[in-house]
Amino acid sequence: MAINTPRNGAVGFGEESTFGTAVARAVWRPAIGLNPSLKTASSDYQDLYRSGAGSAKRNSIDSREFSDSVSLLASYTRFGMVLKHALGSVGSTGPVGSDYTHTYDPAALPTGLTVEGIRGSNATSELAVGCQIPDWTFESSTRSKRAVFTFGLWGKDSTRPSKGTPSYGATDDPILHYHLGSTTWNSIADLKPTSVRVTGNNGLERVYTKAVTVDSFVESGDRVYGAVVSFYDTNIDDFYDAWKAGTESDLVIPYANGSLSLTFTLRNARITNISEPIRSGGALTREITFAPRADGSDEALAVVIVNENASGIAN
Repeated sequence: MAINTPRNGAVGFGEESTFGTAVARAVWRPAIGLNPSLKTASSDYQDLYRSGAGSAKRNSIDSREFSDSVSLLASYTRFGMVLKHALGSVGSTGPVGSDYTHTYDPAALPTGLTVEGIRGSNATSELAVGCQIPDWTFESSTRSKRAVFTFGLWGKDSTRPSKGTPSYGATDDPILHYHLGSTTWNSIADLKPTSVRVTGNNGLERVYTKAVTVDSFVESGDRVYGAVVSFYDTNIDDFYDAWKAGTESDLVIPYANGSLSLTFTLRNARITNISEPIRSGGALTREITFAPRADGSDEALAVVIVNENASGIAN
């Protein structure tokens, strides 16, 4: 199934130094989908001062929430700011030749993002401040070809200003499914996945104190990462035996196009589910769900991008 961006759809990101204070959008990407949502929680209370109206009520606004679901075409470049705010931190090294290596690791989430969403030919945009990413999904498949990164946004508040002017950069470096190299786990190599889905959940919770909009977000639960890999069956007993034994091993999912690359490493990953549907015809396929674990020296997940940009967030 081909994937195309909506006409004139775009989303821009800027890193805030003060939570909820808007900053310029430094990185722009064409948007596959934007789904902003505004929700108000209110409550009724009895009005005891209105005579002759036994059921008269008033209304109070208790809280106001902004949320969004954003889908982007994944890229080897101009993708680092989103990854940093989805995981928490980035460290950059290099260059080696003309290439820099950017490593994104789980850490305390940064202060927040200013996010501007442009929807088609509308004269105004949706400008949200104080945004953090509660969850995200990266996926590619032989069916959709181009990799897609979808993530949630929770924000402090939003406005409708005149829309900005996106600046995409000189080139686009899309991640395509056929860029996927050999996925490895527990010394089982040369896997050729037909689909890959990597997910993360940051366990965020909104915090209110004196205002109707959120004051901050806190990580109220442990972070959860996972991956689901589907492929034509090659090693039935290897995966089955490792699943029953509770084997843990690093799951490495590498994409590369020339000198550009993006690699997911899910550390100490164990199999939590194996699905082996048998049909009346066609090759046997397998869908395997992996759950990684942190240990004393490493977090459960690392994402590494190699490109020619020295910045881990403006790349």
